[in-house]
Amino acid sequence: NLVSLARKVIGVHNDHPNRAQLSLLNLLFRSVGGSEDADLSLGNANGGGSRSKSRSAERSAKRRGELSDSEESSSDTEEEDDDEEVILDEMDTDEWARVVTDLVDDMRHVPATRILLCADPLGAVHQAHELAERERRSREGGSGDADAIIVDGEESKKHASAGAVEYRRVYREFWYALGHVALTDGGMATTGASEFESRSRAGNAKAGKDGPIVRLDAELVKSIILRIIELSPVGQPDVRAAATLAALSMSHAVLDQSAILVKKLDVASRQYAAASKSKSPGKKEGAKAEALKVRMESLKRSVEDLEEVVLGPVVQGLFVHRYRDSNEHVRTMCIESLSRFSLQRPDIFLTDKYLKYFGWMMHDKNPRVRCAAFEGLLRPFKAVHNTAEGKAREVGDENLMIEKIDLSALEHVVGKFLPRIADAVMDPVGQVQEVAMSLMLVLLKGGFLDEVSEDKLWDQTNQRCLAEDAPATVQKDALYF
Repeated sequence: NLVSLARKVIGVHNDHPNRAQLSLLNLLFRSVGGSEDADLSLGNANGGGSRSKSRSAERSAKRRGELSDSEESSSDTEEEDDDEEVILDEMDTDEWARVVTDLVDDMRHVPATRILLCADPLGAVHQAHELAERERRSREGGSGDADAIIVDGEESKKHASAGAVEYRRVYREFWYALGHVALTDGGMATTGASEFESRSRAGNAKAGKDGPIVRLDAELVKSIILRIIELSPVGQPDVRAAATLAALSMSHAVLDQSAILVKKLDVASRQYAAASKSKSPGKKEGAKAEALKVRMESLKRSVEDLEEVVLGPVVQGLFVHRYRDSNEHVRTMCIESLSRFSLQRPDIFLTDKYLKYFGWMMHDKNPRVRCAAFEGLLRPFKAVHNTAEGKAREVGDENLMIEKIDLSALEHVVGKFLPRIADAVMDPVGQVQEVAMSLMLVLLKGGFLDEVSEDKLWDQTNQRCLAEDAPATVQKDALYF
């Protein structure tokens, strides 16, 4: 059970923060192909870690041939006797560089079939195949760009690894659970684990009921996220991807919890307004109104603390750097997470300040990123439509604040990037065409195109119904124009 595992990690973190964070970093290292030798040492007291800071330096020296045979023998003996717990806060830039160098050196010798997690969501075998395909096309004089690879074809999917896909799902869910448990079970938290289990994932049906003042340990989850983000700028893309996925998954847990508290705050505010109206003129507020006022202030503080965790370390410390990452899978991951942010907290993220990122990434050279960008603008429309039709939400989507989505908030970004959206229905990649045409169709039905009088835009969209390179769904939807 991932929640139980996360609870054990947070239990250790409450007593030994450094040791717990070492274990989390080692999980990340092992996931991307690191060996036992690449682990950060937990010390002999914990059954023997793999390396102290001094071991890292010595191992690097051995690799460069700077140690004599006698020095190697002596250092090996000392490793067995003096292996100490690495203190993360005492590591300088050079020591971190040696750690990452040792990790990457290990990763080079691991076969793709044994790598659990990499930047490619379909696994290391698929990633190696695409790289080889790019190189082959480049040698033959064709394009080595990602657009030359059919990302939505069956041939590419043949090399996907079911095991790697499943591990990625478990990895993501673990970090999500860790984020939730860190908030509710951290040393500074005053809410119980039972409330987390019954409310956080089960729809929170009683979110508006009066209850104890909840205090969540935002500082704990922030400290873990900051530790993981330290690995996000490293040169090896699989390590960047693993760190980015972990931090973004924890941020989704934080936003889900903030959405629960916002709903509680809305109810408490309505109750307080009703209690205040009922009091007689000139008299003090009653006990119920005073209690509601205290509860509202507590909820506001908690919501602000959670928002700061995401808007600070995650958005400013991670997203604004990694959405432009050199690896297309990391860029896609960031845009997909921003899309979910906009459903979790539309009052914050469904604004021009963040919607502009979808518009910018519509021009990305990689079709996966372009798809994610168009999908990011499409998802609010889908969510509102599905809710209006009474469709049940998927598991994990219970706390999305769909009822607070104001589609008119997209008018400015749609108007600014409409020419690019219309051009994308002629994209070289069919999958991008499909998403772009679906977005054009919901914009048409939603009245966003009522003032558009440019014939070129209407004609090029309508003519896709006869285009031989257009998928069947694009041809069908083009008839509406």
